[in-house]
Amino acid sequence: MEHVLSEIKVLDLTASLPGAFCTMNLGDCGAQVVKVELPGGDPNRARGPLKNGASAFFAGLNRNKKSLCLDYTKPEGRELLLKLAASCDVVVTDDPSILDYEAAKAANPGVIYAAITGFGESGPLKDHLADDLILTAMSGMMDRTGRRGEPPMMPGVDFGGTYSGLALLSGIVMALFHKLTSGEGTRIEVSVLDCIFYMLELFVMNYSIDGKIVPKNGNQDTEVAPLGTFAAQDGYAAIAISSEGQWKKFCALVGADQLVDDPRFADNASRLANLEELIPEIGKITGAWKKDELVAAMGASKLAGGALKSVEEMVHDPQIRAAEMIVAGQDPVLGSLYRVGTPMKLGATPLDVTAMPAPALGQHTEEILHALGVSGPKIAELTQAGVVSQHTFSIRSANQNMKAIVCVKQVPDTSGKVAVNPDGTLNRASMQTITNPDDMNAVEAALRLKDETGCKVVVVTMGPPPAEGMLRELLAMGADEAVLVSAREFGGSDTYATSQILSAAIKKIGLDKDDVIFCGRQAIDGDTAQVGPQIAEKLGLPQISYVADVTREGDKVVCKRMLEDGYMVVETTTPCLLTCIKELNDPRYMSMQGISECYDKPYTVLDFEALKDDPLIDLTTIGLKGSPTNIFKSFTPPRRAPA
Repeated sequence: MEHVLSEIKVLDLTASLPGAFCTMNLGDCGAQVVKVELPGGDPNRARGPLKNGASAFFAGLNRNKKSLCLDYTKPEGRELLLKLAASCDVVVTDDPSILDYEAAKAANPGVIYAAITGFGESGPLKDHLADDLILTAMSGMMDRTGRRGEPPMMPGVDFGGTYSGLALLSGIVMALFHKLTSGEGTRIEVSVLDCIFYMLELFVMNYSIDGKIVPKNGNQDTEVAPLGTFAAQDGYAAIAISSEGQWKKFCALVGADQLVDDPRFADNASRLANLEELIPEIGKITGAWKKDELVAAMGASKLAGGALKSVEEMVHDPQIRAAEMIVAGQDPVLGSLYRVGTPMKLGATPLDVTAMPAPALGQHTEEILHALGVSGPKIAELTQAGVVSQHTFSIRSANQNMKAIVCVKQVPDTSGKVAVNPDGTLNRASMQTITNPDDMNAVEAALRLKDETGCKVVVVTMGPPPAEGMLRELLAMGADEAVLVSAREFGGSDTYATSQILSAAIKKIGLDKDDVIFCGRQAIDGDTAQVGPQIAEKLGLPQISYVADVTREGDKVVCKRMLEDGYMVVETTTPCLLTCIKELNDPRYMSMQGISECYDKPYTVLDFEALKDDPLIDLTTIGLKGSPTNIFKSFTPPRRAPA
């Protein structure tokens, strides 16, 4: 797919967060980004947390880039750096001493030169050492953060670094448009201090009018009340009441009409003047609610409210997932991981945060030098002289021989009308079916293993024709094949019947030496936790229950098995069966691409004839002839039984 900046070449001379964040976004837009590193590499390669010696911080900021390991302090290295600058449309640096604008322009008169530094390239502090904390403190931002009367507080995130990186990105895009219309390159300069101070514009405007700065006020706004966070029964809720009409509506909603008539809270000015009295009153109200219930009630009344959430909660938040702001990724060293998606949704030319993982130091040295016209023997000479170097890491290759087979059960939907048999038992033939929610744990575990190893995911279920829709949804989520056991003659599905039929279906699919079978722990209409162990017993496989995490290491599967007071790590060989618990239930959403592709993926139906002769199935004990439960005793009644 064509990306918006796919024809743009970028020379990346950055290491700090602001510059690297900018070039990361350029790479997401499809630009061809070449990151130049001295021997020894970007210092952020060693920044924690580390896994297998690799840095998550570095991996996040340097996706969609290629790495050239070049000692540009040596004459031949400097010559190559200038040659590379001459071939690029954009040069991005956070240290102009490496390559200043004049040198870059001399090598490439039409270059767009973008420099981002702590204090900029002018003024008395231009050579001063900078750090996010220092810049945030000096900008005035920390003076606005914290509770009134208490010391300033450092913000919990480096928003100055990311915001200034986006400011530089905006400047580069504008410069590219200028070059498109005029043919001229240009110089862009961004100061992180300027960017943080820029966010304080409203305070400066107010100060210019009356010479005053309203003191900081913690989690309460200084201009509108009530607008802040308040304690609920189970956490905190943010409330924003910005007009008199909303104030009256809010008080009516929570049964506090007396506050409307209270002269202390008659209007916004009064509420601000009496904020210390207002906050406890609002706290009494919110303390009687659970945060999500309060927010839902406010939303239904067209009032602005939101539950305070942690980063961990947001990773699993349905709104964030629906917006594709969490993207499953794969790193050759770190393994499977989450990436934050891009907030910029370009319909015709979408951005891609997973096109290429962060490179090893000098991983693309030879490729980049060849593109510059450097011959193989010359590259060998430069390598011998220590001017360039190339490193590689062992990238996990997709294990196409491995299958992750997921057993997904269909269970009766008891939320609708159902019929009752003469003996008082439920007539399940009168029920619709739904996917067992706990089996989504197993689906997610299999998809994570696919993210890590590139294995094939096969989902198998037994059930009536509506089960096809469920299987298509799982294919759209990322499964590769689907198998439906449609034989109604088998009846329905107590634990004993289910384990026999699914075991036979797995044999039919083909169980190979590298395969892993996943099952959910139980079903919502009764405990079917024994389905997994019974399948393992019938197929002669090792089995691990209560699995909350799974990875593949060599020829073994390594699982985190939950205990009452913690967990234990268990290894097993393959093929094996794992029974997964709810901690793995991190459901994925169907992408438009997944939906469009799901009808092209293999879909197999196994009928009665395909499985009836399998010795694992005892037809005298299951189905119409003897299922131990009253499940589907009549499969195709002439009409639905009345409720």
